Amino acid sequence: MNKKSYKKYMFSSKDSKDYPKKDNRYKRKISKLLALKKNNIIDAQNLAHSSKPHKSPPKSPTTKAKQTVDSQKKYNHSYKHQSVPITQNHDQENICFEILGFEQQSTLQIIGGYANKHHITLSCPPDNHYEIIAQGNHSHLESFFQELQALFGEKLLKGDLVAFFIQKLIRESLTICVAESCTGGVLSAMLTSVNGASQVYKGGITAYSIESKKNILKIQDSILQESGVYSEACVRAMARSAMQLFNADIAIATSGLTTKDTSANNFLKLPAGYVFSCILCKSKLPIVISQNYLSTPPLTSTHTAIPSRLFIQQQASLWAIRLALNALNV
Repeated sequence: MNKKSYKKYMFSSKDSKDYPKKDNRYKRKISKLLALKKNNIIDAQNLAHSSKPHKSPPKSPTTKAKQTVDSQKKYNHSYKHQSVPITQNHDQENICFEILGFEQQSTLQIIGGYANKHHITLSCPPDNHYEIIAQGNHSHLESFFQELQALFGEKLLKGDLVAFFIQKLIRESLTICVAESCTGGVLSAMLTSVNGASQVYKGGITAYSIESKKNILKIQDSILQESGVYSEACVRAMARSAMQLFNADIAIATSGLTTKDTSANNFLKLPAGYVFSCILCKSKLPIVISQNYLSTPPLTSTHTAIPSRLFIQQQASLWAIRLALNALNV
């Protein structure tokens, strides 16, 4: 459309009959529209019928804005995708287990193929070096554990460690007693928390002070002076005394440090978290272990000050029970 025809078009519109000769409003409007059309900015014919001022079309989103929109769409998609398995896994079950005498990584290497065979997913709790969690539907878990039972026999421990231990003592008609120092009664509390514990648990002594070790457990001064209260010799003597006092088949003794000790009692300068445990079974040699339950870096960073005391007591007690189970299976 040229300038002449465009003017003719404009003056033929319904607004042209009211056009006053001395008013330059429409002239300015026409000039502006022609300039816009010349620069390919707007279609003048479409704007000729509009009395409203021109508004430029909305700008396309910038690259950054587009990325934000795309990422939001992606996020929404992934969120919806992740919610699907939650509604489809109602038949999934979790069972905790361990193979006595094997740590997590060794166990996973041994049984990984069996887990794949039975469509079982295995995972490891971060705060436990032995326990493994098996996830799958009921029938798959049942066939999986049947095969593990055939392979490992009584070394396969399913469910709660303490309950498993108490039930084993009941089946074998064995009794147990404890002599505790650093665990402060936590071991006794664990053993008596299980139904049926009264059939096998004879009793326990929490000889926390050196005086109680001497007066109640009859620990000789020579042992305390030469080896120290935190020592293998001390827990051996504690286990023997407890077995004699309660006339039990099994005795467990613990002694160690739940916090830093700079006194003369710790002349060996053992670190906090270091615990000695002794398992004594009738007609068998005693088993003694020493372990620092705060030595693993991830655990050291998450357990400090007061919480570390209970953590050490719990871990040392569980380890002693696990050790007792191993002793019974030898």
